[in-house]
Amino acid sequence: MLQTLQRLRADPRARSIVVPCLYVTGPVDTAHETTMSDVFGRQMVRLSNGIRLSQGRPPIARMVSYMAGKHPNSRVGVFCCAPKKMTSQVRSSVHDTNAAVAARGTHMEMRAECFSV
Repeated sequence: MLQTLQRLRADPRARSIVVPCLYVTGPVDTAHETTMSDVFGRQMVRLSNGIRLSQGRPPIARMVSYMAGKHPNSRVGVFCCAPKKMTSQVRSSVHDTNAAVAARGTHMEMRAECFSV
């Protein structure tokens, strides 16, 4: 999945619409990277390849809802590579959000890869 995100970030047509954010539960070394805050006020690191990295669990429901609201009348892709429980939470949030935004012409599609910890 990371290779797909990197390929999309390299495509000039997709660069403005593909926003990869990686959330890790281990320590994040921010010494040599640019730090910033995400839309929820959480600290993130912007890597040199444009990918954003944050420590801790993502605010799943808030993220999915935010992205749907930011892209009305659009098809929004949600890519998830996480343990089964978190993938299930993302899938549930995408389903609930789709029901809430369908009238605005927005549709979210999810692709997932699961792993066990």
